[in-house]
Amino acid sequence: MFDKAYVFLKKELLFLIRYPMQIIFEILLPVINMLPAIFLAIYLTSSNHIKSFEKVTGTNNYFVFISIGIVFSIFNSIQEQTSYVLSKEMWMGTLEQIWISPVKKINLVLGWIFFSFIKAILYTIASAIILKFIFIYLNISFSIYSLPLLVLSFLLLLAVSVCSGIIICSITLNIKQVDSFVFLITGAVPLLSGSTFPISVLPPKIQLISKVLPTTYIFDLIRHSILKSNTIFDPIMELTLVFFYVIIMMIISVFIFKLLKRRVEKCGTIYMM
Repeated sequence: MFDKAYVFLKKELLFLIRYPMQIIFEILLPVINMLPAIFLAIYLTSSNHIKSFEKVTGTNNYFVFISIGIVFSIFNSIQEQTSYVLSKEMWMGTLEQIWISPVKKINLVLGWIFFSFIKAILYTIASAIILKFIFIYLNISFSIYSLPLLVLSFLLLLAVSVCSGIIICSITLNIKQVDSFVFLITGAVPLLSGSTFPISVLPPKIQLISKVLPTTYIFDLIRHSILKSNTIFDPIMELTLVFFYVIIMMIISVFIFKLLKRRVEKCGTIYMM
């Protein structure tokens, strides 16, 4: 299974290497996207507003709080990158040839997801380097409160991202022009999940939506594992809740993929209109 997925992963990596300027752009883009949040964090850490923030979150280290959300939101965008890879195959007219190859179609999707994961790693490395220099300049230091919880939370984030990537790929196969849909999802989820702020600042009705999203609790657990910040519920309860989310998403993602795959194969619409 994974050796077949590796073939498609290698193909995408070779395509990326052929265009070195694209690699530079891919690395610089997350850094550029970080700047507004970084400037806001610098302002808040030098003002009295940080006291109100500490009452809500249990920590006064807002810069690290917001940096955690920025870095780990990158992995939450794996489904966005995966949908673009699939759309690229459609535009190039190669998806039909790939689709009739004698491999399981889920292996194709996993290969694209692994490629998106590697790009997320590149984003994270670039972001971490920039943040390291800023931490040194601002004399900001912190220590990880619970490494096991951090690792477990990160693995859960990856599981949610992979399941979401499969679902987005399935939808992309059907609606083709998926950019607007993906922008909506990848823009709304980090916002509603409180990636750079506590969800308690959101309107009460919006908070209800936030508490339905698994990423809300994952960001909550990651921050708690690093900063020992306040959590929405007890950390054990949040972990259990996210585990259930992952199991349900795995079942739903496979079901949706098989359902929509059969639909496009039956209608013969595996191409870009």
